Amino acid sequence: MHNLSIYGSAFNLSKIGFDWKSTLTNWTAFLRGRGQCVIAVNTSTDSTYEDICSFICELKKDPRNQTDYQVVKTDIPFSDPLFDGKIKNEALKRCTGEFAMLLDIDEVIPLITRQAWEGAIEFLGRSTYDALLIPSIDLFHDEKHFKSCGSKWYIHKNRPHIIRGRVGFAAREDGSTDISRSDTCEAIYTNGDLVRHTSLLDPRFPDDLKLQYMAQGGIPYVFHLGWLMKEQRLKQAAFWSPHWNAREGKEVVKPLTAEEFDAITYKPHGLPDWRVDYD
Repeated sequence: MHNLSIYGSAFNLSKIGFDWKSTLTNWTAFLRGRGQCVIAVNTSTDSTYEDICSFICELKKDPRNQTDYQVVKTDIPFSDPLFDGKIKNEALKRCTGEFAMLLDIDEVIPLITRQAWEGAIEFLGRSTYDALLIPSIDLFHDEKHFKSCGSKWYIHKNRPHIIRGRVGFAAREDGSTDISRSDTCEAIYTNGDLVRHTSLLDPRFPDDLKLQYMAQGGIPYVFHLGWLMKEQRLKQAAFWSPHWNAREGKEVVKPLTAEEFDAITYKPHGLPDWRVDYD
């Protein structure tokens, strides 16, 4: 994975209360102490920047860990409806790998999928595509269960004309965003067009069928841990709902309530623990 840069963003981690250290440890293990890990830390009301830098120093004490860590300070106002993509893009600018993988601070890569990721990256490098849609599994209740399985543009070629931001077809004339068509973090070209992409697993498949294919091996995927802790999820929802509304230009998203959280249905996913590594 020496040709891969993992990048992401972070802010106010202590306030949210998420176990981000496990995430960074996972990213490092996936890279096998090689490659690059870039994190853009936006202005925070806690010690997120200092905490991340300190933990990276701990990770670097292992002489086998030759990961190139970069922690970038950003000061993009949260009042900017497009702040999320802009922060992530600052991290992308520091990536030096031939390929770049965007992960959120609450996402981990199952270590047993390393070979599948290597195959996907090799395929992407040979192809005329610039990005791949990869399955994302929302764990819920505990790590053995999930509530949904979507897809995201996790991996893409690292090229100057590929950035993260709002896709052009979601931008309205008044400057607002159609949030049903964009989360403001798509992999796009500098002209706003969506990158040329394909998927190794049809995102239109039912979740159960997706999981069957993933269980057979050969398909890379990501576990999203952000729904595992109720209190932490409610905090996140309270933070993000006004920002979704700012993007849309009107109130369309209300904060998740405890009752709504408790009513979410879930079932076993049957996949191995993300910490297990067979290599």
